[in-house]
Amino acid sequence: MSASLIARAIPASSQVSNLQKCLCERTMTTMGETIATKQTPAKAALARDALAKSCYARLFDFIVERINLSMRGAAKETSTFIGLLDVYGFESFAINTYEQLCINFANEKLQQFFLRFVFKAEEDLYRSENVAWTKIEYQDNQGCIDLIEKMPTGVMRLLDETCKKPKVEDSAFCLSVAETHRRNDFFMDARGAGHKNYRPDEAFAIRHFAGDVCYVGEGFCDKNNDTLHSDFVALCSGSGHGVLRQLFAEDAKVKKANTFNSVSRRFINDLNTLMEDLNSTKAHFIRCIKPNKELEAFKFTPSLVLTQLRCSGTIDAVQLMAGAYPTRIPYDSIYSRYASQMPDFVRKLEPPLFCEALALALEISNKVRALAD
Repeated sequence: MSASLIARAIPASSQVSNLQKCLCERTMTTMGETIATKQTPAKAALARDALAKSCYARLFDFIVERINLSMRGAAKETSTFIGLLDVYGFESFAINTYEQLCINFANEKLQQFFLRFVFKAEEDLYRSENVAWTKIEYQDNQGCIDLIEKMPTGVMRLLDETCKKPKVEDSAFCLSVAETHRRNDFFMDARGAGHKNYRPDEAFAIRHFAGDVCYVGEGFCDKNNDTLHSDFVALCSGSGHGVLRQLFAEDAKVKKANTFNSVSRRFINDLNTLMEDLNSTKAHFIRCIKPNKELEAFKFTPSLVLTQLRCSGTIDAVQLMAGAYPTRIPYDSIYSRYASQMPDFVRKLEPPLFCEALALALEISNKVRALAD
């Protein structure tokens, strides 16, 4: 879409003055003098995309904030909350790009949270109850997480460094990843991962908890660069449309240089904030399993289901629980079911002692006694 068409597409009530000029020219201020330079069609298209992404992101945040304010009303801030986190599934397509890396990285972090939360909670419970149990070693994916985010050589960190250079090339980014991590256990070159049509400067592969994924480097640098030129900030903050003006008002207050702004850095920071919130909660998990690749009802492919259970850590978690508390019937449930059939002196016992007495009378081993809810 041309700059003139974009300008005409904006309703008159929200018209932004000089939008076409802003898309086709770029101003630079040096030594107190402002110079306007013509943009090439390719750079104008990138400026258009940057403006569209910025408007979308700011509008999304604006809507979420307004919804939260409306729901909260006059209530004061509170640290008590109930949250629902709906996680998009792990992705591996014929061609995977920057978006898939972000999605899969988020899944890596949440998978680690699931494993550590479940296993640590079980182990703490066994220790507090003095229950004998067999320690189960689970596969920690910290190595894969470090490969992607760890300073200063993580994949996303190398992407930021590449984007800061005068000449930004996706091929240079791919080569830097290959050279830095060629001996990393969680890294593979594309050909080693079975993608022989890609060179090291075109793609790379990461060994995720759910499988190996080959990422094609084309477009990584452009998608990671969320820099919006100050010309657009000034233009939108002076718009006649109230919402648009409000979206850019804060940035307009501060004179910022047109420095590189990383999508990856913000994504990592937001994800780490989410993990802090999750670690402060008592979590419950619902695992969704894909029963078959044909998306047919009442059809289960055993190998497909088993692979998902193994990759998600569900089987390891079940083995851990079965090792000490295979049966988890609440004391009150047993008491309400059998108390009426017991002698008076047994019936008068508190539910935990009642269950203990019942287990002794029936000669039930300590290893299979029920756990209080």
